Amino acid sequence: MSAAYRSRISRIKKLFEDREESAALVVSSAPLAVKNRDTHYPYRQNSDFYYLTGCQAEGCSLLISSQRRQATLLVPKFDPVKAQWDGFPPNFRKIAATLGAELIETEGQQAELLTRLKDHDVLYHQNIIGTESFRLGRRLADMPAFSRAALPRVLKDIEEITEPLRLYKDRGEISLIKHAARITNQSLKGALPFVTKGALEAEIGHTLEYLMKVQGATPAFNTIVAAGPSASVLHYINGQRRLKSGELLLIDLGAEYQMYAADITRVVPASGKFTPLQAELYDVVLSAQKAAIKAVRSGRATGDLYTAAARELCIGLIELGVLKGKASKLMAKKAYKPFFPHGIGHTLGLDTHDIGRLRGNNSAKLKVGMVMTIEPCLYFLKKTGKIPACGIRIEDDVLVTAHGCEVLSAGFPKERTEIEAAF
Repeated sequence: MSAAYRSRISRIKKLFEDREESAALVVSSAPLAVKNRDTHYPYRQNSDFYYLTGCQAEGCSLLISSQRRQATLLVPKFDPVKAQWDGFPPNFRKIAATLGAELIETEGQQAELLTRLKDHDVLYHQNIIGTESFRLGRRLADMPAFSRAALPRVLKDIEEITEPLRLYKDRGEISLIKHAARITNQSLKGALPFVTKGALEAEIGHTLEYLMKVQGATPAFNTIVAAGPSASVLHYINGQRRLKSGELLLIDLGAEYQMYAADITRVVPASGKFTPLQAELYDVVLSAQKAAIKAVRSGRATGDLYTAAARELCIGLIELGVLKGKASKLMAKKAYKPFFPHGIGHTLGLDTHDIGRLRGNNSAKLKVGMVMTIEPCLYFLKKTGKIPACGIRIEDDVLVTAHGCEVLSAGFPKERTEIEAAF
């Protein structure tokens, strides 16, 4: 991946050079997140900063300028006391050399950056409170126009630059997402023996997260383990319900490996066997997911995927007796919406809900290199006819290719007979 960082910096420089305006981009490390008093949450690097540097250290900034041949990496001066308490920093000289960047060690990044921003028209900066880049943008915004002199007068969000880059994954990124998915699937398989009558949702969740961690990953988001009616809540977090015999268990989890995320949802029966009604419900959602995945093609709108899934769900709800009438009329009225309240999926990469604004956007066009989730569902918030309160969602991570798509998250079964055989 080391060559990829230099290539990404070069692409931004080329973009700047092709414009008439003199532009600069400043991206900084994520700030520490306070947990309580003087303790912090585990550190997680800012995705844009990592995308351009591969550096996991805090307190750093990268400057890319249309006026400078090299990028500039600004890092904190070595502090022996901090090293004693928190450990030694990475080899910044090696990181800078990998990036082809000038290295500046300083305790005053603002002053250094302002000096290097003279005679620039535009600054792209982060809108993330606590980052050096955010403070720089705020400082410039608060300056009276007459006192800015030769400093940038136009301030723009850094995602105007990073979004069209990060939206399309290269081979290295795809490989990391695949590995994150393998870890996720192995964790699902490893946790199946704990899916038993009386098991606490949170206990299964902790087991899944332990299995991800021992494989060298961390949870990309809060793991959802939802039994029976709990699964009708989209982002269920309580975890205090015990699994009852005859219920379904929804598990939504994703490993983050070397900063890249997977996001997979599976539904399994607590007893190891689907009841006839559960089998009907499950097959409707699986059919919807297969239809949506089949619809993935470069040039298609995400709304095509959504419609393909919604049509299958609508037909299934008619057959189950939940909806009454012709499928075409029910589709036109979006009668399925209470049971399928969210979009078909979201982009995936360095962030679980990744850059790209595809989430809930049915007009977005798919292009080769995009990775997105496909996750149709049926949620029943209360008993509906013969169907108890429950939720079924099946989710996979899909890469748009030149010939259609590739499912990156294959590994844990989706077919009912295969799920039952896995117990």
